[in-house]
Amino acid sequence: MVTARWVKITPAFPMFLNKVRFALCSACLLLVCLPACLEANASQPAPTSVEIKQTSSAVGAVAGQFSESDLQWLSDEGVVYAAPFYGDAQQEGFFLLDPARHPHSRVAADGSFQIEQVSPGSYVLAAGPQPDQTVLVVDENQQPRVVQVSAGETLQLGSVLLAP
Repeated sequence: MVTARWVKITPAFPMFLNKVRFALCSACLLLVCLPACLEANASQPAPTSVEIKQTSSAVGAVAGQFSESDLQWLSDEGVVYAAPFYGDAQQEGFFLLDPARHPHSRVAADGSFQIEQVSPGSYVLAAGPQPDQTVLVVDENQQPRVVQVSAGETLQLGSVLLAP
């Protein structure tokens, strides 16, 4: 007696074509998007000095100059951040630094900086080669320097010190 069975055979070839089609589409997408990604992430050279600009009337700016010894630590990738300070009149309080949200500026080769588009208020300045390596700007008593930014004005700090 002969027995017949129905067996569905799925050829591997169409599945292979789907994988090839997916790989080709992925490669094309990568080739189209890669130049834009590389261009967006290209590092820009550090400025040699900072030109003081006028600010709009709704925001202010902070400008200053780091010493030679601080510049050696900051290197070519130095950034200075303005972190909002929440405290009382005796300058006791806390600050929060979110590098993605808070105003910042690259430090020029001569140590100068100008942080623009700073909303009016109290700030603590922090500088470093990377956000997680920042050090506070301090006063002559080695206490964090709290600065008050006013709308429409550039606060000229002159020479600034980093905490040891």
